[in-house]
Amino acid sequence: MNIRGIVKAFAIMGPAVLVSVELFDPASIVTSTASGAIFGFEILWAALYSGILLIGIQEISARLGVVTGKTLAENIYERYGKHYSYPLFATSLFLDFSTLTAEVMGLSLAISFLFGVAYSVGIAASVTLISILVYFSSYGKLERVLMLLVTTIFLAYLYFLFVLNAPLGTIALDSLVPSFKANSFYYAEAVIGASIMPTYVVLHSGLVHEKGWVHHHRAVWKNWLSAGNQ
Repeated sequence: MNIRGIVKAFAIMGPAVLVSVELFDPASIVTSTASGAIFGFEILWAALYSGILLIGIQEISARLGVVTGKTLAENIYERYGKHYSYPLFATSLFLDFSTLTAEVMGLSLAISFLFGVAYSVGIAASVTLISILVYFSSYGKLERVLMLLVTTIFLAYLYFLFVLNAPLGTIALDSLVPSFKANSFYYAEAVIGASIMPTYVVLHSGLVHEKGWVHHHRAVWKNWLSAGNQ
């Protein structure tokens, strides 16, 4: 495969990598860490099966964007009107602010631990860094930065998996066979909830549109008519 083919392959993987950012947010990390500390590997099945469900959700949302050329929010507005769109927009805005708060808190804690500074300094640094990335960087540059960060986190997880001599047989068994103990269901539910979020549907349906992977049936019909009249 030549360089152009490799670049094209990474471009296709781009939306999936961006969507996976949600899997590395503070809520997912804290939930998974607490579950592992209490139950060991016994809740890994929740992570595996939620990942399978997430693949289906991403496929459906991507298909929605490709076929309609619009995000889920745009389709809701076009189909049901503003009376349904406004409550959903308010709910989405609240969830976006909540997610942003969690991300800022997680980044601030990381800066505080890594550099030994006060938590307030970490908050100021994280807000400044996020503002610079959002307001002074293009979408393409921000996309590449996020892809680099997510790939680095994934490689770090893979590195620790082998360095810590994790029991691969136990991991495989607990990932495939569900087990329930006292209160383990609540942790499994939290792992699934931290993995599958409504933002995926809106984000992925919009990302495929941004990439130009859109198939309009009306446009195809008009092109076919034009070709027949020539």
